[in-house]
Amino acid sequence: MRNAAGKILRLVGAAQDITEPKQAEDQVVKNLEIAESARAEADALRKATLSLTQDLHMDSVMEALLRSLEELVPYTLARVIVPEGGPHLLALGEREIPERPKAKPKYHPGHPLTLIADECPFLKRVMEEQESVLLADTSKEKDWQTFNGHAHLRSWLSVPLKASDEYLGFLSIGHTDPNRYTPDHLRRAELLSIPAAAAIQNARLLNR
Repeated sequence: MRNAAGKILRLVGAAQDITEPKQAEDQVVKNLEIAESARAEADALRKATLSLTQDLHMDSVMEALLRSLEELVPYTLARVIVPEGGPHLLALGEREIPERPKAKPKYHPGHPLTLIADECPFLKRVMEEQESVLLADTSKEKDWQTFNGHAHLRSWLSVPLKASDEYLGFLSIGHTDPNRYTPDHLRRAELLSIPAAAAIQNARLLNR
């Protein structure tokens, strides 16, 4: 409002609180993102389950498992580690990203990594407890450097592989970046471990 000389005397206006509508709009966007993420996750698990049952030869199961895992959990190195009797363990399957160069007609990796639980207190604990583990920063785990073939990984998680109440080993998932993994990544790996363990058990039965 101005006077005759054009000088501003006062301001007149109206204000409306849009906090609630804005919060509702933000929540809708968030819910849509959650729904899309859940849909993508469910689709990845469905495809993983299908690929794990297409060929029950162990090498095919390993390849399907480790490739399916990439869609759910980002990793630098993933392994399927199984007990081989006593304190000995074997990396039944492994995959690195980026992958090593492949030779034709078929890629044959070097000798599988073998581990001895008695030489690594951390690994021995994982085997005895048979529970999921999440390490946001492996540098804070005092026995990590004794974990042969894994010392360079800075984030790590693992989930046990169990089928018909039988402990088959565990899925080892690591990344060279620290603080890369969250409980949500662990949850996804646990979901994948269910069809993975069944496929490994079936592959063993087939091989017998």
